[in-house]
Amino acid sequence: MDQVAGHVTVAKNLRPFAEADPDLAVSWGEVHYHLDGGRIEWVHDRLVPFTPAHPFGVVRGIVEQGRALRAAPYDVIFTNTAVAHYDIGPLRRTPTMLDFDSTPVQLDAMEGYSAGPDRGWVATVKLRAMRRLFSAASLNQAWSTWAGDSVIHDYGIAPDRVVINPPGVDLAAWAPGVRSIRPGDAPGRVLFVGADFDRKGGRDLLEWHRSLPDGSVRLDIVTRTEVEPSPSVFVHRGLTANSPALRALYRDADVFVLPSHGECFGIATIEAMASALPVVVTDVGGTADIVDHGDNGFIVPAGSPRELGAALTTILADPLRARHMGLRSRELAEERFDLEVSARRTLDHLKSIAGPPSITRAGGATS
Repeated sequence: MDQVAGHVTVAKNLRPFAEADPDLAVSWGEVHYHLDGGRIEWVHDRLVPFTPAHPFGVVRGIVEQGRALRAAPYDVIFTNTAVAHYDIGPLRRTPTMLDFDSTPVQLDAMEGYSAGPDRGWVATVKLRAMRRLFSAASLNQAWSTWAGDSVIHDYGIAPDRVVINPPGVDLAAWAPGVRSIRPGDAPGRVLFVGADFDRKGGRDLLEWHRSLPDGSVRLDIVTRTEVEPSPSVFVHRGLTANSPALRALYRDADVFVLPSHGECFGIATIEAMASALPVVVTDVGGTADIVDHGDNGFIVPAGSPRELGAALTTILADPLRARHMGLRSRELAEERFDLEVSARRTLDHLKSIAGPPSITRAGGATS
């Protein structure tokens, strides 16, 4: 499992369900793209520091993937790793389910991820490599209709080999707290959660916030990026996925915002919905599968601070409507993004494609 971006949270959430399943004996392989003190990183840092680090990260990922695939004889493989297409042999020999939130075609076309689509032979090679990967998988599990449609239409994969199963959120852990309607003179609280501040549209949010009267809106920003705080802008760094401190920020907010220029799904958005918050997001990636525009929040054009601000202002100006939107968010989270339902569906798919057991263990479990 790739340990990058939202995939970290998804893997962390799935793992206890997989390890508790009596029909499975799980070997868990984490794929990282940087290892402090690693030999690959030493070669780059000491011998060729003037070259881009990305190719060395790819090599690290290939090494990590190979190590995971050699750890045991498997009856079924579940992976989301971006470097799988470099060696699809094991995926062809063993029933495999590929998990993904987007395809390279989609990322190349999305502002925030790419300067533009690849051209010429680069595009051809990339398309063929990914088509081989999707074709090698016994089943392709997309997080959204948007991503699933791309595999079918852009890569020519048969629809019966594609399933849609969005990641879930722990509805008990992310249960909303008691949230009273704030007094009319109290500053509204807007929450932004995004490690990559620029790609997630944080600058658009700050532009809107600077146009407001001082102290009228409190902005809480959770990010890894260095962002300058101010009397009404609070920057939270170092918070981890699912942590109590992070969940407390959701409980205290009036509205959640994710104005991304590049976004495939938005794990933070479904966490906000589970926390009974109205949400404002942009029209990128699989957003349409998450937010019902005008019902539990608003979908606005990416890169438009004006329309972003209008949506936020609409919610903050009407606390009663915001409350109803938040309750609807919780309902949709329960209907669409229940972690247990999502995890069980993933495990059922894996069992349905698994080959004959290779190792019999105590209690009849197989690898």
